[in-house]
Amino acid sequence: MATFEQRRLKALAGIADVDVFARRPDDLALTPVEGLRIYDAESIPASTALDDAYDAFVHVIGNSGYHVDPWLHLMEHGGDVVLHDVRLDGLYNVLFGLGLAEPGDLDSATGLMCGQVIDAAQRILVHSEGAKAMVVSERPLREADVHVIPFFVGAPPETNNKSGSSEVAAFGFVKDPELLVAVFARLLAIDASLRLLIVGGLGSQHVAVMELLSANGIDDAVVVTEWLEEDDWNVRLREASVAVQLRRTWNGESSSSVAACLAAGVPTVVNDVGAFDEVPESALLKLPTEESAATIAEHVHSLLGDDARRRSMASAALEFAARGTEADCAAGCSLRWGLLTVLESPADLRADSAGAHGATTGPRLRQHAIIRTLRGVAQPGSAHRSGR
Repeated sequence: MATFEQRRLKALAGIADVDVFARRPDDLALTPVEGLRIYDAESIPASTALDDAYDAFVHVIGNSGYHVDPWLHLMEHGGDVVLHDVRLDGLYNVLFGLGLAEPGDLDSATGLMCGQVIDAAQRILVHSEGAKAMVVSERPLREADVHVIPFFVGAPPETNNKSGSSEVAAFGFVKDPELLVAVFARLLAIDASLRLLIVGGLGSQHVAVMELLSANGIDDAVVVTEWLEEDDWNVRLREASVAVQLRRTWNGESSSSVAACLAAGVPTVVNDVGAFDEVPESALLKLPTEESAATIAEHVHSLLGDDARRRSMASAALEFAARGTEADCAAGCSLRWGLLTVLESPADLRADSAGAHGATTGPRLRQHAIIRTLRGVAQPGSAHRSGR
């Protein structure tokens, strides 16, 4: 489970009793929080009587087979959905293979393959205005039900203050491995003394990325880390001179890795696509999606040699990221406030209402079910699993 999702759950537990259903929950290293309980996804009763036990279901759905369980529950029970991605072709290809859905089930005018999920959801929560526009393009009549919840993560204990150094890092999920490796190869051709890193663990991408590094003759020159404990992840953020997060396409996702870099004040280079458009030009170096690897490398190298510009970018990034902590929304848990606004007003929160696994007191929603499966299984301890 990604670190930013764990923070969201802790924030939600401050306003409601939250039951989390996840695969292999014993492997989660969540600090105990009052009001937050974790169950195995297989323990969800099949009966529709479950509908009476909760005030809201919130299903977290993205574009992969890890989201089959929340998809199944949404189709059966309805509820709200948080879309990590709007284009769901990857998820539906898995569903087709499992015989759980048929191409004829989809009524998609845009090819996004998210219409069935939108139709089943009461409210649709996304993380950017661009993602909202994608949802609305698929189902124009549902515009009033689509809500944007700002996407932020908490800053590490210390922000980045590197100067005069030469460390370039790609954090988290590698969206475009071929482009990243080509940029790294060109950077080393420009300056062989550069320190290049891919931070946070590659998971299923590991073999393919290592083969690309080897094919370009730079496998010995690029440090590839495993999954990191959060403290170690924060150290890498503080030590990076420049971060890169490259992608030529967009599925409606928001990058938790870029959010982490912004919150840490790391000067970051991205392709100008998707939700990055909603970040000020002063806080990110945005390059056209058609830019060549050689040109991207030249921009990164130029930024490495310009301490004044990197300090300016860091300052703008920190200012932008700080907006996510307003209204007591610390640590990027803005989903908490989004749900307060979307589900009910504070005056309407129920008191002394009983839930499926116990009773609650005080001005709280009765219970929330967060239906979620893991991208992978955490190692013992609080392993850092970055999102996109």
